[in-house]
Amino acid sequence: MYREADIIRLCANLTDSRLDRWVQEGWITPKPEKTQAVYNDLDVGRADLICYLLDELDIQEEAIPVILSLLDQVYSLRGELKSVGLAIRDQPKEIRSQISVTIQNYKNKTS
Repeated sequence: MYREADIIRLCANLTDSRLDRWVQEGWITPKPEKTQAVYNDLDVGRADLICYLLDELDIQEEAIPVILSLLDQVYSLRGELKSVGLAIRDQPKEIRSQISVTIQNYKNKTS
C-alpha cells in the first residue's frame, strides 16, 4: 500500500494536482483510510500509464477515460478467460479433447 507521497514519487511527472484531478475523475480509486487515501499497485500502474499517455504519447486528456475503459475491459476478459481455462483444465481428458476440437472448428469457420 502506498500513500499519496509514495505514488507521486514513483510516477514520473505526477503531481499533487494531477493526482487529485484523476481521483476526482475516477481514473484512480484509492481506498480511504482514517487520515488519508491509500493506493495499491494497480493505482500506481494506472497513474504511471496515464502520465505516459499524456506526456510521452501526447494523447488528449479527453481520450483517457475511453482508453482506461477499454483496458479495464481487456483485463476483465483476461480474468474470465483464465476462469474458463481453469474450468476446462479440471474436466476429464475426453471433455477437454472435445472442447479443443470444437474450438478449432469455430476458428476454421471464422477464418
